[in-house]
Amino acid sequence: MTRIDAGFALGRLLDNADRYDEAFPCFSQANSLHGQLLSVGGTRYDRAAFRRHIDGLIETSVPELYATAEHDGNPSEMPVLVVGMPRSGTSLIE
Repeated sequence: MTRIDAGFALGRLLDNADRYDEAFPCFSQANSLHGQLLSVGGTRYDRAAFRRHIDGLIETSVPELYATAEHDGNPSEMPVLVVGMPRSGTSLIE
């Protein structure tokens, strides 16, 4: 796992430095190693299954679905204070 993480990290550093031709092989090798790790564990990427999943999401994400949830939740106008440790992901709520 360390080689995978290192490959992605090096690729990201090179990409951020606009050294794209050097970054791509790092990403490619890290992706390949990650795929090998998954297949050893019995997990394989199934493009058709992923496509069916996405098509199902698109099919069910109709305006009527969101209209039924429009009045759900708490109608209070009181502010919500989210408290957490630094780098705990609380900014994702904003």
